Amino acid sequence: MSADLNKWSGYKQKQRESNKNVKVIFDLSDLYLVAGPISDCLRSFYHFLSGRTSKLRLSYKNSVLDMISASDVIICGSEEQKYFLAKLHHNVIVVRDYFIDDIKLVKSNYTLVEPNTLNILWEGLSHGNIVIYRMLKNILNDLPIFKVKLHIISDSEYCKIGGKYLCKPTYSILKDVFQNSNISFHFYDWNTTTFSSIATSCDLALIPIPENPIMRRKPENKLLLFWFLGLPVITSNTDSYTRVMNAINENYFCSDYKEWRQKLINFGTFITEREKYMRSATAYLEANCSEEVIFKIYDTIFFG
Repeated sequence: MSADLNKWSGYKQKQRESNKNVKVIFDLSDLYLVAGPISDCLRSFYHFLSGRTSKLRLSYKNSVLDMISASDVIICGSEEQKYFLAKLHHNVIVVRDYFIDDIKLVKSNYTLVEPNTLNILWEGLSHGNIVIYRMLKNILNDLPIFKVKLHIISDSEYCKIGGKYLCKPTYSILKDVFQNSNISFHFYDWNTTTFSSIATSCDLALIPIPENPIMRRKPENKLLLFWFLGLPVITSNTDSYTRVMNAINENYFCSDYKEWRQKLINFGTFITEREKYMRSATAYLEANCSEEVIFKIYDTIFFG
């Protein structure tokens, strides 16, 4: 969220004073309202010091709450976020991300790319995600039966603060994390042109989520993106991922490392499991995430 909420929360009132009627739509994709007090305060200070906001406040939550109050529509990414936000606003609408234009290739063959080897994808921002890299190592190192090749698509620099301070090459971070393991990792810069081809060349994707309150409240968008690519996925057992997996009658969500490893071996062993999973996932996308469904929701937002 890069907008100056302290500024925009007063926009509607200023327009009213000029006899202008405007509709304010607030896209709240990350649920910063569940952050702990220390990170909440630090986030507010960082946004002020970096010039993202023009006013210093002790709590970023208060900035978000003011923006919610000043908005006509709140957009979020999941039913779980909507349930939380509906207590604060009367008009909360779930909107899926639109991926169709970004997808160049779709996976259709679920035979393992290499015999006795799992080619596994992880994709996401590198900044602050070293805990996820460590989770991947714990899940995949010394996996029985299969060799593991981990393909990581991310940004080239890993920054500890704000996505632009205390940075070093992401590759060097990964090299440190995966040293003394038998995981072969391959790193790629995120690029729209190459993303689909790299992703569809893998056997499956993993989405491990650490015990972070904001990350655990993220919507299921990444899972749906991988499904649009035709890629089977195993996830952490967040509320959103669990709900969507239950909707396709699959249980490929995990609560501990033992469960991750068991389900990986099962997925890798049986092509019938991978094919059945993707048939159900594709049917879910057609019913809930088609272009027609998404555009109809936007019609409701802008004209409803």
